[in-house]
Amino acid sequence: MSRFYTISTCAIVALCALSARGVSAQDGAKDVKTDPAAVAMLKEAHDKRETFPAGFGGLTADITVADAAGESKGTLAYSADGKIKLTLAGASTDTTQWATDQLESSFSHRHADDFAKGDGSHPLSFDSDDHSPLGRSIALNDKGNSHYRVKDGHITQVNRSMGPAMKFSITVLADRNLQGGKYLPSQFVVTYFDAAGAIKFVAMGSGFHATTPQAAQPSAPTAPASRPLGPPARPFEPLQPLPRPGGSRARW
Repeated sequence: MSRFYTISTCAIVALCALSARGVSAQDGAKDVKTDPAAVAMLKEAHDKRETFPAGFGGLTADITVADAAGESKGTLAYSADGKIKLTLAGASTDTTQWATDQLESSFSHRHADDFAKGDGSHPLSFDSDDHSPLGRSIALNDKGNSHYRVKDGHITQVNRSMGPAMKFSITVLADRNLQGGKYLPSQFVVTYFDAAGAIKFVAMGSGFHATTPQAAQPSAPTAPASRPLGPPARPFEPLQPLPRPGGSRARW
């Protein structure tokens, strides 16, 4: 059994980005020669992603979490040091924690990071050119066996292992181009595979972005997710009205 949730805010809520913090270089391949062209291609795409501007001081928002049982309204405060305070009237501890986890993940990916200390710390190299419509594949040669695809200066796909038991692939369906040549994904699909390569489940995410006096920032006024009642995962679902028991549909 799954429950369907919608998170709505009147302020800026970050959509999960594609890049994750890289593991240390010494954990990856040690005998791979770095290809400067691969480094330049991935760095360009990394640096063009929209992030919070320098001096970002945090935000506050009204927030609504909705599922088949009803809605819980409350407030969100996000501080410059990455702390989230979420208050939801009438929501269970489980629901509040789930919403907090989603928001923490979203916001954490919107902070700027140093490419040279993350993905760029690995001996990047090109994979064989398979002429994919998603662009060239770049191997990080890291412990997670990570591979990025880049096309036209945008990251279009990320493939990575989550230990020996599971792998995932994030594929971007559409980007939103922002001011200053920046971009963020607006439609993406995440596919999870087991060790044998069989698909375990597929998650989808969608959102749009709002412009503030400081900068264009990612905004997810509705970030629905389908979450199983237990582990292992709580994936995002498409940003369309989701069916509810009795044939009704979620409100946005």
